[in-house]
Amino acid sequence: MASFASKTFSAASYLAARPRYPASLYNYVIDYCRKHCVDGRLENALDVGCGPGANTAPLLESFEKVCGVDPSPGMIEQAKKQVTDAARLSFYQGTEQDFADSISPESIDLITVAQAIHWFDAPKFYDNVYRALKPNGTVAFWGYLDPVFVDHPKVSDLHMECLYGENALGPYWEPGRKLLREKLVFADPPTDRFTDIERVENMSLQPDMSSPIELHRQCAFSDYISLMKTASSYHNWKQVNPNSPDVVDTFAQQAKQLENWSDNTQITIKWLTVLVLATKN
Repeated sequence: MASFASKTFSAASYLAARPRYPASLYNYVIDYCRKHCVDGRLENALDVGCGPGANTAPLLESFEKVCGVDPSPGMIEQAKKQVTDAARLSFYQGTEQDFADSISPESIDLITVAQAIHWFDAPKFYDNVYRALKPNGTVAFWGYLDPVFVDHPKVSDLHMECLYGENALGPYWEPGRKLLREKLVFADPPTDRFTDIERVENMSLQPDMSSPIELHRQCAFSDYISLMKTASSYHNWKQVNPNSPDVVDTFAQQAKQLENWSDNTQITIKWLTVLVLATKN
């Protein structure tokens, strides 16, 4: 996660390009949380590894107060720009290893982690979660894996070569990427502290609207190329290869030639997704 804390990383570009999570995901998490909480009242939510706050603000629809925490000053600065009600939405700098130091013990109904837990020290994270959650509080984390180009398997193959090839972005990923690709099983909640553990996966290569965690986007091909350039691996690659032909632009040109696409060609990108929920004992 060091790339995201770099002064040269653009939190604004990251926020603009990243996919937005569907309402069905939030509904599923909130229903789980409400079912398990003691009195049915949802007061406080905390979003750990919040980045620029894209996942944090939607929680205001269900909670009285929401807070986001992230180690990157740039991400926190970007997140604070969306605050219109400081009494209900706030952000502060911190990590998965110390966020509970800044809040009252057993004060949080829901702790979320969106596309970030693969960067965490899981045991230390759960130590903090256990301190911060109310009895019967909920922890929920989710992530999206490598996307596919729906109905264009050859482009998907080129895409994977760009992401993980030895002569492309492969050597520039930080270690957490492997944990994400393994569907985040390393972070499954410890069973001596949490119960009613649920794992929801959506590994379909086609959009599946029956899944609460369906994540796909129809967009111009150039918009997806912009998203690729927000990846930590691309940022790292650029730092090492400032004068080389752009590796993502090379993939884009290959895909255009293969499918006779232009920058404006409308495509459907589908992410493989996973969601894990648990209740504090």
